Amino acid sequence: MTTPNLTFIGPDARNTIYIENAQGMRTPIFAVTAAKHSKPSLSVYRIHPNGHQEPFFTSSTSSLTGTSTINLIDRYNLIKIKASWESLQLRREFPGPIGKLSWFPSGSGSDQKLKDQNGTVLAKFKTKIDSGSGKEPRLEILVPCDDYLVDVIVATGLTVYKETVKEGEAD
Repeated sequence: MTTPNLTFIGPDARNTIYIENAQGMRTPIFAVTAAKHSKPSLSVYRIHPNGHQEPFFTSSTSSLTGTSTINLIDRYNLIKIKASWESLQLRREFPGPIGKLSWFPSGSGSDQKLKDQNGTVLAKFKTKIDSGSGKEPRLEILVPCDDYLVDVIVATGLTVYKETVKEGEAD
């Protein structure tokens, strides 16, 4: 079992995401706002230690094209995630700072893995939430990476998570 370099927990019932340290201590790091019928469909804010919130990213998904557009606000970058069906599994691909990256289903439920173009697993998003168990979504970054790659993994992971939850509600 690989020990994650970074672990993010949530969003919880208050739409807060926490960073968790090796001792299990949680610190609020992001606030999430999701909109069902307007754009952007997802807005995420960084929570600073003083409680101030600063825009981090927004994302919108087109059901017509199967494309999500993510705007990393502090970096002035747009990331387009293209959804494609490969081997009957929904793979979501996008150009990343280290080449092509892909989120794809892993295991049971809505769990996802992020792989680079060489097949290295960079992150896992464990999304299956058992009602009543208190188990919250968990994003684990498994490799050392710079701040920009962390931002890309968090933004794309949360966008894929929101899409997965939306697909589950549609079933």
